[in-house]
Amino acid sequence: MDDQYAGKSGRCVNCGKPILVPAIPGRFDGQTIPSSARIRTALPWARWLQWLAAVTVFSITSGIGFYYMIPTIRSGLESRHRNLCIQNMRQIVLALEVYSQIHGSYPPPYVSDDQGTPLYSWRVLILPQLGYKNLYDQFEKDQPWNSNSNISLVTRMPPIFKCPSDIEQVGNCSNYDLIVGPGTLFPPEGAMRSTSVRDGVDQTLLLVETTFPAIWTDPSVTLTTTTGVSLGKKSKQIGSYHGDSAIGLTIDGTPLQLPFNLSPAILDALISPNGGESIDASGLKILK
Repeated sequence: MDDQYAGKSGRCVNCGKPILVPAIPGRFDGQTIPSSARIRTALPWARWLQWLAAVTVFSITSGIGFYYMIPTIRSGLESRHRNLCIQNMRQIVLALEVYSQIHGSYPPPYVSDDQGTPLYSWRVLILPQLGYKNLYDQFEKDQPWNSNSNISLVTRMPPIFKCPSDIEQVGNCSNYDLIVGPGTLFPPEGAMRSTSVRDGVDQTLLLVETTFPAIWTDPSVTLTTTTGVSLGKKSKQIGSYHGDSAIGLTIDGTPLQLPFNLSPAILDALISPNGGESIDASGLKILK
């Protein structure tokens, strides 16, 4: 029988009964149907199911892999932030030392007017040494930090004053501070200079981390020995966003890891420039 009658119906020429001529497999209108087309025609959902299964398997395996990678990613990010934090502190310590060489001593913790009223922080004074001379020149030096003339400059804090791990405070709060008070590099009688230190420039802290929110130009917030200096994760004294230890830099720029369980006697010895204490370095770690 000719292919042209395949799949058609009619009456038998002998008995007159209706009959259906069967279709020829693999043919449609006289043309061969490709095997891939026959599969799509017969099972239109098969390829969709294959795609869905592949996506599901990929999603599950990727999710499991990412879950186990989270601690590694977090550790790598924190290590990078700690290194950036140390770089920030080293530049600040260098600026403090350059200021000391120019002016004969480290900067005062804050500048006061003739009546003794604090005007602005030490951070403003070292702006030229940090490369921000233009910003320094815009400050009205005889006006307080929050005066109409100076308040607009608060939002222009150099990023070097902020720890990269601090995502809790606004962008104009600094995470680095001096330790002020009797028995420090910044006693009430006036700031010292490194050449006056007898305990060793590698054993005397000049700059430390803090988690206490201090607007960088505000002179009212300082770490002082008169109220006691301590270590803690959320301490208003020496604190850190880097786990269970803070970073402190000595006069010569050596970064020390200060664990929160550090002996108070060792901390006091590190703060004191001329105390003559013997420091047990077993609880300290020099960071790179």
